[in-house]
Amino acid sequence: LLHTTLVSGEWVNQTIEPMPECGGMLAAAIDGQDRIHLVWYKFTMLDKATLSQVIYGLYDGEWSFSQVHAGSRLLRELRLALDNADEPWVAFVEEVGAENENNTIHLCAKNGSAWDDLTIDDYSGPSFLDLEIDSSGRPNLLLLDPFSYEIALKIRDNGQWLHESVAQLEQRTYVIALALDGTDRPHVVFTDREDSQVDSRLYYALDIDQQWVSSLIDPARLGYEAELSWTSAGELYALYSVDTELKIGRRVEQ
Repeated sequence: LLHTTLVSGEWVNQTIEPMPECGGMLAAAIDGQDRIHLVWYKFTMLDKATLSQVIYGLYDGEWSFSQVHAGSRLLRELRLALDNADEPWVAFVEEVGAENENNTIHLCAKNGSAWDDLTIDDYSGPSFLDLEIDSSGRPNLLLLDPFSYEIALKIRDNGQWLHESVAQLEQRTYVIALALDGTDRPHVVFTDREDSQVDSRLYYALDIDQQWVSSLIDPARLGYEAELSWTSAGELYALYSVDTELKIGRRVEQ
């Protein structure tokens, strides 16, 4: 795991974590002070067990690190988001049971030098998730239920989790992504297919008058990656893979 900086026209590398202890999943964000926030999954083999850790790093001229989570089970779906105060939030899935059964969703918030872990215990372990923090500091988690194929949005408000059903899929998907606009309105992309013989297609979903409405973004066969991002002018872009191509789409108001 390297931190690479362009200095006087040349790239300079700094080792953050040597392999093979870096588990392969990472997420990064840059705050309003141009500081780098980084989380990664560290997987270490011990004599008779494994150690799974989520490590947080902040670069503000030099790196400082803290441990977000440590356990003995495998982790997946690591996400990082910053709130309005540039404080980091981290979400991930801990694999508790086989075939996603009883997997645990962890939502961790930085509290001084420590981390608070808000485990979500009223939702079956998801296959995939995404995370955003709204302007009121409320975490918004986009989740896929691996058994019912429901995509749901859960918002933590005053210590309680609010639940909205975004879409009911025909088949299991491998892609979900969430973005909030300037009014905290959630925008979602996901893949779905009508039956097992049809390749996945990319869809966009928006809450219109308290009703989630989906529309097709691209009829082409989709790969396994999609991201949503806003420009400073308030334009929403989707970056996604189709077969061997990398595409970008811009949302146009109808």
